[in-house]
Amino acid sequence: MARVIVKKPINTEKSFAEQDNKGIYTFLVNSDANKIEIKQSIEELFDVTVDTVNTTSVRKKVRKIGRSKIHTKRQAGKIARITLKKDSKKLDLTKTKK
Repeated sequence: MARVIVKKPINTEKSFAEQDNKGIYTFLVNSDANKIEIKQSIEELFDVTVDTVNTTSVRKKVRKIGRSKIHTKRQAGKIARITLKKDSKKLDLTKTKK
């Protein structure tokens, strides 16, 4: 169940800064998942204690790159920002609990 809800971590400059400074981790999740399901799946996958879950829905977007006629598409989905409790260990995105 947890592998279907959490698709992948989002690795951007902003997300890395939030991980280091605030302890907030960002994931791309299934668009049908709610906050309770996301919290349970993160706790199951990484063996940590989640404090809060904030979600944002992302719309589909088509962008034009430079002056060329190349178009890129961003898929629609949902982004979850996870805050861990103070007594919880740090999240290691390379290792998941099997």
